[in-house]
Amino acid sequence: MTDLNETARQRLTKAVVSLLTTQRLSGEVLLEMPRTRNQDLDAPIGLAWQHNQLVLEYNDRQLNELTADQLDVRLQHEVLHAIWQHPLRYVSSTHPRRVALATDIAVNQYLKTPPQGTMTLADLEKLLQRPLAAHRDSRYYLRILTHLTPAEQGRIEKVWGKLDDNDQSKPQRSEKRLAKRKKLLQVTKAGRQISRLTIQTCKRRD
Repeated sequence: MTDLNETARQRLTKAVVSLLTTQRLSGEVLLEMPRTRNQDLDAPIGLAWQHNQLVLEYNDRQLNELTADQLDVRLQHEVLHAIWQHPLRYVSSTHPRRVALATDIAVNQYLKTPPQGTMTLADLEKLLQRPLAAHRDSRYYLRILTHLTPAEQGRIEKVWGKLDDNDQSKPQRSEKRLAKRKKLLQVTKAGRQISRLTIQTCKRRD
């Protein structure tokens, strides 16, 4: 039987090569990004900081359940997060769940078919029962998600789960704050890495 991890790695490589022919910028950004297996990841793929650099994590089991088209969309989704520096811009956020939803809304408007399990502008408009501006920066959607009425928050949490970490103990919150301070120490290097990836790929396109 083929090893799940090896199969996932091969599929990732094949998907990146495919993107190079259809979405060159996305493919080249992914080529420059290290990849690492994370079986605790609650999604097929995602972005993370490791050793002062941005890496593409993957859960081999979940990744191998995706079709080729689904994997392609997932990769394009993560590339947009990286290019727009979402992991860097919100590294010190105290509302990680709201940030995740807001950045997904911003990114998904540029994808023909958003990845399953990620929020879209239409999803948020339906839950808030009002229209919102399209193609805005993630900060716009984050402001909306941090100024909800109790009724609006209730409707969102019923579908997307808790938006806050209010049930955490003080030690847990202190631990999180310490971890965020450590991440902030990596911001300059990380920012340079993301900018370098984008600049390099854009130059190649020229």
